[in-house]
Amino acid sequence: MYVDGTAGYATTADVSRPDVDNAFHRGVNHGFDFIVPVGAGTHTVCAYGINFGGGNNPQLGCRSVQV
Repeated sequence: MYVDGTAGYATTADVSRPDVDNAFHRGVNHGFDFIVPVGAGTHTVCAYGINFGGGNNPQLGCRSVQV
């Protein structure tokens, strides 16, 4: 996870997500559930698939969140 453009938060995508498997056929355990420890205010949180397929680290998505 990147928060406000700074890396530093990691988790493993090992949570059951049958919808992800239906779309990409890679097995159901490719979801994640993670709490990002940030202070009050508005933050941009982005998730990346690190070491995905040995090539690029694709951005999975970004969200603006209000804490």
